[in-house]
Amino acid sequence: MSRSINRIINVNRFINKNKRGCICKMGKTGIAIIGTGAIANVHIDAYKRFDDVCEIRALCDIFKDKAERVKNAKNLFSRKCTRTGAKLLTGRI
Repeated sequence: MSRSINRIINVNRFINKNKRGCICKMGKTGIAIIGTGAIANVHIDAYKRFDDVCEIRALCDIFKDKAERVKNAKNLFSRKCTRTGAKLLTGRI
């Protein structure tokens, strides 16, 4: 087997196609919803449609119980909720 064909085979092992047929070289993009007001529901629904390339990892609102209610209403049970965005930016969540 020639060296160039061998390289192509090795590269193809790391490239996979998502549901839409797009070639992806990276994992899913993590999303944090900051502010869980009325428009957050629209954003959450939109991100859920692209679940093959991104995932909602956290919800942030100054009223943590509000973020918890949105999390439960949108079936995001394993996601984190926090009051401040500082934890999100530092990667502690």
